[in-house]
Amino acid sequence: MIRFQNTSLIVLMLLVINNSYSQQNSDTNKLYLNKMMIKLMSPHTDMNFSFGTLELKNEKPDLNIEIPNLKDTVELINKLNGSYNDWNTFNKIADLYKRFNNENFAYNYYEMAYNTITRAIQNDTTNSKYFSDMGNLYMALNNKQQAFGFYQKAYELNNNDTSAYNALPMFYIFMGENEKAKNILNEVIKKDDKNLNAYIWFVTMNIMNVMQNNNLDSNKLSSIDEIFNLKLIKELSQKYKKEIKFEILYNLSKTMALFVKYSILSKDIETFNVSKTDLNEIENLQVFYNKIISKNKFENKYILYKALGFTYLIQKNQKDALLNLRKSMDYWPKDKLDVDYYILFSINYFLADNRTEAVRIIKEKISENIKLNLINSVDNIILANSYLNMSENSAEYINLAKIEYEKAISYNKYLKDAYLGLAVINLLTGSALEQANEYINFAYEIDKNYYLTYALFGVITLLNNENEKAENAFKQALQLKPDDELVNEIYKAYFK
Repeated sequence: MIRFQNTSLIVLMLLVINNSYSQQNSDTNKLYLNKMMIKLMSPHTDMNFSFGTLELKNEKPDLNIEIPNLKDTVELINKLNGSYNDWNTFNKIADLYKRFNNENFAYNYYEMAYNTITRAIQNDTTNSKYFSDMGNLYMALNNKQQAFGFYQKAYELNNNDTSAYNALPMFYIFMGENEKAKNILNEVIKKDDKNLNAYIWFVTMNIMNVMQNNNLDSNKLSSIDEIFNLKLIKELSQKYKKEIKFEILYNLSKTMALFVKYSILSKDIETFNVSKTDLNEIENLQVFYNKIISKNKFENKYILYKALGFTYLIQKNQKDALLNLRKSMDYWPKDKLDVDYYILFSINYFLADNRTEAVRIIKEKISENIKLNLINSVDNIILANSYLNMSENSAEYINLAKIEYEKAISYNKYLKDAYLGLAVINLLTGSALEQANEYINFAYEIDKNYYLTYALFGVITLLNNENEKAENAFKQALQLKPDDELVNEIYKAYFK
């Protein structure tokens, strides 16, 4: 993260919007900046094809879900017995409180889990289990940096520590240290040459390597197997022909590789041209998946339909892509469908240009999660941003967006995008401009290195004819995110 010692955005705290705002700006200027503000707040979701060892289990997933109740904490507390294993019980209690937005109680129990493991480490610094458990706790808290350190220590103490050798390759791969990841994975496969997790990380490593180098030449492209080095996975599927999961792993790997390949070659999935070789590969994949499904050769149909959906997506057949992706969701537990909803949303919103359906999908996701006590405030922001981008000066949509931003803040008061959204709404409606500035200040205090805060501050100052402040703000935004097309467009329009 880039940090600025003498950041010019500190003037946010001193900015006063003067009363001559409307007189100082031409209608054309305001219309343009209003349009760009809305675009800056466009919704974003990830659309990735991924799978893990759970998806490769040849069994029907259990679709029954036990909806948690806050009273479940009592039962968990009664299980505490003063032993080391209590750390995991404390962790479960904390997760429950967090799920019901009781951050204070959640923090207290996370702290108890931390203290339990810390005491064990202090009493025995040679037991890898304590270090890997601490890594697991930090992962639950989404503190990957600390988790990484504890997994490293656990692996140093015992290279047979399951949590450590399963987790460390992920860290090394995303850090670009492929040799370290490869060394661990090779050791794992020596001990167990059917370890699915290790092979999945091998695929991930090879695909990430191509993504990081980003040097594909569309005119000199070889087969998927060659580009992404899937030889090891292919040999595995041939070696264990009787175990269908390895053949499925190989085909899933090819599907992922195809999707990544065209994601690299083109920012817009609508504009790329799929090679004849790859079209044949896609058709072969579709035959394979349909055959496995129709003959009931693999119990977990979720990943098969999902993979089919992505093959149709690469073919630019959005109708069949959406049909198969939606079908896949019928075969997976409802509390694990977050990513799938985001994929459906993205295809409808960005590719099919069906924003009404995209909004319906994200509302469906919110509704289902409420039933499961799985409140995710990010979904409210996605919905609010969608409404904002559908507004076209519609008071109804702007009000709907405002409701969702406020709802998101009621779940989590540290959401910078929600405050920025409320700032934009104030600017669009031309009222309470001081309040818009205050919302931007809130976002700034939450994250002083967020490019969008600087960009929107730049818009405010442009509207207020404070061009020098505006230019400094846009420069800061571009230092933080130099490739953002919208910020570059506004900067060039006013300062170049």
